[in-house]
Amino acid sequence: MVHKRDGVCTIKEIRSMNMTGDGERPYYVLVPVYDSGSKIYVPADQDNGTLRQPLSVEEINTMIDEIPEHRSPWIENEKLRQKEYGHILDVGSMENILGVVSALIKKKSERTRAGRKFHSSDERILTDGCRMLHGEFAYMLKIEPDDVPAYIEKKLAAMG
Repeated sequence: MVHKRDGVCTIKEIRSMNMTGDGERPYYVLVPVYDSGSKIYVPADQDNGTLRQPLSVEEINTMIDEIPEHRSPWIENEKLRQKEYGHILDVGSMENILGVVSALIKKKSERTRAGRKFHSSDERILTDGCRMLHGEFAYMLKIEPDDVPAYIEKKLAAMG
């Protein structure tokens, strides 16, 4: 399963627990694939959009092929940008996250070429977005998370 903030996880067990004081209910006990020291507890009896099935390899490759179409528009106002991009990461749509990451990478490159610093708040969102994308892409493509950028670059170069 994919947890919208913690990425690809394995379900270790389903356990009845009283986490909210409202009585026992079933919870998934999840362990993130790339952070096996963590445990996440998610109610198993409700669909609140926290968990989803991972993307297929075909879906991942289609998303990469369409990166320019998915690029999020740049928002000049830093506070509005942080709010909007942060919301996109919270919602967890991989197409939208890819759009945010793509826009941030483009802007970071432009700022670096101009000899300017990249905003630390943008860097945090870029780091979180990359972690989310690289984890799921790597898991499904059977490669390491650090190899995902090279995979994307190679795929884009092959397109011309």
